[in-house]
Amino acid sequence: MQWLGDDLHAIDQVMLPDGRRIADTVLNADGSAWALQQGGTAIHRLVPDDAGLLRVESTTRLDGGGRALFYDDRLGLLMQTGQGLTRLAEGRPLELEVVQSLDARAGRPEGIRDATVHRVMSLDIDGDGRDDALLADDIRHQLTAMTLGDDSQLEPMLSWPVFEDIAYPYGGGGDNQVREPRRVVALDLDGDGGQDLALLSHDRLLIYLAREPQSPSQAQAQVEPSTPTETQP
Repeated sequence: MQWLGDDLHAIDQVMLPDGRRIADTVLNADGSAWALQQGGTAIHRLVPDDAGLLRVESTTRLDGGGRALFYDDRLGLLMQTGQGLTRLAEGRPLELEVVQSLDARAGRPEGIRDATVHRVMSLDIDGDGRDDALLADDIRHQLTAMTLGDDSQLEPMLSWPVFEDIAYPYGGGGDNQVREPRRVVALDLDGDGGQDLALLSHDRLLIYLAREPQSPSQAQAQVEPSTPTETQP
């Protein structure tokens, strides 16, 4: 995990002990962080040093199988495994009930079969002030945006491929399932009032600019990704 300066060049980085790789991270409000080791065999607690940079403070061994970390305000720190979710920290659990189930093909373009949802991200894609759902297919590298309709049910907004396969033009490779893009952020990058998207994928920062200006008051405004701008850190 690297810190980037204003010119998007690395100025420092976090490295796990013995050359272990980081699979996922969660940043905490107090400035500390959790880092999931690749393979899901351990989770590391990171705390800021005197210079404010995160360093490994302690390590907890896990049974393995962890794929991703995320934090929920009600449930606390959760780890996604191949079979479900594991709570790793105390939260504020409330009784949960199913309000909607989505088929893996929800919102996908016609003709795509055997679609799979490997990850779900929440961010405000359309700029209406509330989070939408972004579904990631890590085999086809397809993203699908879902937004809440008037009936409080998730509805498809748009779907597009980030790249066609793991033979990415700038390198990469491995098994058939690669967690790319690794991060997606929604914000107004060019100052025109529209909600843009920035994707960290492989060794590139992909920027999708909203085609028409919009404001947060324009709820449910349609957002279509333009051809991305690529920046190499």
